[in-house]
Parts: sequence; C-alpha cells; structure tokens
Amino acid sequence: MFSSIKGKLIAWLFLIFSLLFAAVAIYLHHEIKEIITGAVDDHLYKEVQLLKDLIDEDDEISEAERGEHSLPLSGHYYQLSSPDGKIIARSPSLAIVDATLPLGKVDGRPHFTEITGPGKDRLRVLSQHFTTDKGAVVIQAAETLEEPYELIGEFRETLFILFPISFIISIAGIVIITGSALSRLDRFSENVEQITEKHLDRRLEEAGLELELLPLATAFNDMMNRLEQSFKRQGQFLSDASHDLRTPTSVIKSHCDIILKKKREPEAYIEALQKISMSSERMANIISRILEVARLDNKGFCLARSDFDVLALLGDAVKMLEPKVKSKDITITVHGESISISADREKVFEAVTDLIENAIKYNKRGGAVNVALKRNEKELNITVSDTGIGIAENEQEKIFDRFYRTDTSRGITEGTGLGLSIVKAIIDAHGGRIELKSSPGEGSSFTFTLPLSS
Repeated sequence: MFSSIKGKLIAWLFLIFSLLFAAVAIYLHHEIKEIITGAVDDHLYKEVQLLKDLIDEDDEISEAERGEHSLPLSGHYYQLSSPDGKIIARSPSLAIVDATLPLGKVDGRPHFTEITGPGKDRLRVLSQHFTTDKGAVVIQAAETLEEPYELIGEFRETLFILFPISFIISIAGIVIITGSALSRLDRFSENVEQITEKHLDRRLEEAGLELELLPLATAFNDMMNRLEQSFKRQGQFLSDASHDLRTPTSVIKSHCDIILKKKREPEAYIEALQKISMSSERMANIISRILEVARLDNKGFCLARSDFDVLALLGDAVKMLEPKVKSKDITITVHGESISISADREKVFEAVTDLIENAIKYNKRGGAVNVALKRNEKELNITVSDTGIGIAENEQEKIFDRFYRTDTSRGITEGTGLGLSIVKAIIDAHGGRIELKSSPGEGSSFTFTLPLSS
C-alpha cells in the first residue's frame, strides 16, 4: 500500500488529521478545565470575601450556614481558624460529620489547593489570612470538584466517541478525494500507453488538463517531438546509408562480374581493381562513421590527452586534404600563431579535418577556405570559413543533429549526416563549444573553442 502514491497520500493525511485532532482535543480539554476551575475559584473567592465581611460587620457568622453549607457532606464547606490551627467556626456540612479542612500554607495571599475531603470527594480549597479587629483569622472555603470533573470526563468521552467517527469520515473523504485526483493521473497514463513506436505522431491533449498535470504533459509532448524527429532522422539515415552502401557494392559486383566473364589484358584488371579499391574505401568510411556513432552512444569519448602544437595540427590537416583542394581548385589559407594545448590530438585532428573537408565539399569551384587560429586568456578559437553555398537559417539549429543532412547537401554530394554531430561531441568532450554563422549563397563559418588548460 505504502509503495503507491495513493497509499502514501492517505497515510500522510491520516497522520496529519490525527495529530491535528489530538492537538485540538488536548487544547479544548485544557481550556474547558481552566474555565471550570476558574469558575470554582471565583466562587470560592466570593465566599471568602463574604465571610470576611460578616466578621468585619460583627454579623452572625450563622448567616453563612444556610443552604448547601448546612447539609452534611454537601461538598460546600467553610472554616475559620486561628493562625495556629485552632478552629473558630466551621460550616455545618463539616461539623455534622466532625471534619475539618487542613490549614495548609498561611500568609496574606490567597492560596488554592486540591485535597481529598470528607466522603472522599475531591475539593478545591481557598485559604487566606486576614487581620481583623478581633485578631488574626484564617478563612477557608471549599467546593467539591466532582461535578466539574464529571463534566470534563463527559467531554473526554465525547471526544473518544467523535474520534473514530471523524476518523472513518475523514478516511472515506481522503479515499474519495485522492481517488478522484489520481484517476486523472490514471487516465493520463492510459493516454501515454497508447503512444507506441507505430504512433509517434500522437500527442497528449493539453487543453483542459489540471495545473499539476499540464507541465508533465508539455514536457512529455516535447520529448515525443524530439523522439519522433530522432526516429525520422534515423530512418532517413538508414535509407541514405543503404543507398550509399548499395552504390559501391554494385560497383564492386559489376566489375567483378565483367572481369570474370573472360580473360582480359593486365591493364583492364588493374583498372577494375582500382575502382573496386575506391568503392571499398567509400564503404569503409561509411561503416567507420556508423561504428564511431555506436561507440559514442555506448561509452562516449575517452580522451587521450597530450601536449601538441595546434598550428602544426592545422597544417597537417590541410596537407592531408590537398588532393581534394586541387580537384576543386580551392584556395586554402591558415592564419595564426603557434599555440600549445593539452588535448586528444587524434580527436581534435578529426574535428578540424571534418570541418575543412566540409568547407571544401560545399564550396564552389575556385572558391576559398580560410582557417584562423586565435587565443585569449583561457581558451583558443579555431574558425573554418568558406565561400560556398551556405546553410539556410531554418536548418542551422539542426545541423549538429545526428543523421541530419540538408537538402542542399543531398544535391551536391553523398554523406552520412554524422560528421558535424561527431565534431560537436569531440568539442563537448573537451569542454569547448562550437558556433555556426552562415548565409545562403555567401558561405559558412564554423568557430569552435577549446580550453587552454584541462
């Protein structure tokens, strides 16, 4: 029961209700007792003052012997004593049963005590010392507490009866309220369960939802939007990868079939093997990218840091891409000073190479690529800019997503749509960041930063 939200909610509400009920009951019990005791004390104080007034006016004290004071064990008593305890007078209710009130503490202030009196009744006694014309006297008045305590007991019994009734009513109310509240969550869960891999386009209806569920529905719909886009990109990637792999596979198979049909000159075999080698290299590149993404998903990048010169690394990357630069008559320049950094040289080289290769790939013939290296106090900046086709504004925020390829890129060259996502992952792993500035028809500029200290 307590493993569910409903069970925990009921338990907590019951605990809070019980504590609140107990606190209210204790408070009311205390207040009622104080009120009743206060009323008894007021009555006793008036009786003592009446007795003192009778003494001061030389009236017969017998005037106080009427009513309940005249009945034996009535619970209403008075007594006049000397400071040394000698009885001067007492109510008939005491005298008839030959009982007295204990003297207790005697001074000029009133003192209230509770004692067991005649007949084993609980009594509230007020004792006060007075000095009169006739000398010092201690006046005492007593009232039974049996009736007030019976009233308090009845109130306590009423509380004991009300508690289980209130408990049952409150539990029923709590169950109904929590059931009603959580039923909405159950319906929410049912709607979520209806969204499967075959219905990724479905969304939770946000209109009319309770305020508590609205943020959850909004977050879930946002997550489903991202998930749907991811599935679409992966589906597109599988389609593109299948097409990209089918092409070199077909080339290899067709050349093998042609060569095997009949004997040919050595030059023909060499030409066929060269084409097979090129197709195999293309297949290996596609497979390598796929495996790299798989490793990234499973473990992320494990950086092998070492100190190296970044400017020299940029030169090595440009040198490796010289054949592609010459094939498109691209002018490529590198600017910057020698900067040493501690990072994973192989990964940084891969990121730089991918950016420069993209700048060449999507550039116009006879265009230019500029690679700039700068540093500030805490980081270095590497900017790769080109004079190519550029990237539309609505595609720039998606350009680093895995499997994403712009429509423009499809028309120019083949690719996996993984290069820039891997570049971003490499830079993120180093604690850097990458930014893109681009305008269609004017070229693109990628700038990434790396911290100078790891």
